[in-house]
Amino acid sequence: MAKMTIAQALRKVKKLKGDLADLNAKVKMGCTFEKTKVPAFSFSDSYKKFKETSQELIELQSKIAIANSKNSIKVDKRSISLALAARETQEIRSEISLLKELLIRNEVVKTPDRNWDEITEKYVLKITETEYVSSLSEIERDTMIKELEAKYESINNALESANHSVTV
Repeated sequence: MAKMTIAQALRKVKKLKGDLADLNAKVKMGCTFEKTKVPAFSFSDSYKKFKETSQELIELQSKIAIANSKNSIKVDKRSISLALAARETQEIRSEISLLKELLIRNEVVKTPDRNWDEITEKYVLKITETEYVSSLSEIERDTMIKELEAKYESINNALESANHSVTV
């Protein structure tokens, strides 16, 4: 396998995964079939290609993992491995998603409730007030998200730059 950058290797991984999905379907179709309807792709050929592609994927992913662990980038005055940078960006995206999904409510909600009163033999309307308070304001959440997005961009830009120069 010729030398390639991490970015090229990641694109190849994506292609190999697509190829494996196609081969997986061909293996399944070629395994059992009606005797008079021979499949277009034979089981043995498809399975052989599946195994070869799977092995190529494993080797390429391993080379990427090794390159990611041996090489580092500078981010905010610290040197971190590409592997750590990749995981940090994943966690930052998860944290941003969590913050965006938070329900922030600071309000009083009045809920009408009708109950039968045995004494007056009438329905009585009772208003229940529920006060909701949030531990976080919308302004605080937006500030946190913007800070995380800036941190993500900083790490991701350095990571992308390395991915286009570091070889596997």
